[in-house]
Amino acid sequence: TGATGAWPGAWLGLASEALRGDSEVVLAAGTRYVARALSYATDAVKEDRAVVLVAVRMDGMALRYAAGSIKGDREVVLEAVRQSGQALQYATGSLRADRAVAFEAVRQDGDALRWAGAVIKADKDVALAAVRKEGRTLEFVAEALQADREVVLAAVDQAQARAQATFRSTLALIARAGATGTVLSASATLRAHLRQGLLYAR
Repeated sequence: TGATGAWPGAWLGLASEALRGDSEVVLAAGTRYVARALSYATDAVKEDRAVVLVAVRMDGMALRYAAGSIKGDREVVLEAVRQSGQALQYATGSLRADRAVAFEAVRQDGDALRWAGAVIKADKDVALAAVRKEGRTLEFVAEALQADREVVLAAVDQAQARAQATFRSTLALIARAGATGTVLSASATLRAHLRQGLLYAR
């Protein structure tokens, strides 16, 4: 449905240029929708550092719609990745290769390592922070670190902890289903989670 989709602030896409250039109107979309609102804003608003800084503090992914010059602003990018590690993908190459920026991103979302520069992926401390947050991020660390015992064990430990948590949650769901006589109709997803939990709980 385009700009008329059912989300607050969608009307901004249909608003006059004057309103799309009004930073107060753009930010009125709120935390959940500010990124989309920024996408409809005028170039002047997207280039307004103060406006983008407020926007990324509400939703880091709003960085996607900022002007190119803003995507290279270290303070703005740091705020964005602190709110959403995945915002790292929209930063300039130099900032994706910035250790402090990457560290903040993976601390928020380990999977953000995929967007970091090659040098960062070879940084053991950053890699450890990433896999301790999300074990499967081991896929994105430098090849040399994929052979590092400490890094691999950290990734395995995180994956096992997550699987065990899933297993306990699944058992609780099955118990509730059994109490209502619906356990045999458990979904394929539920059964898959159970198998995964049993595998890692051994």
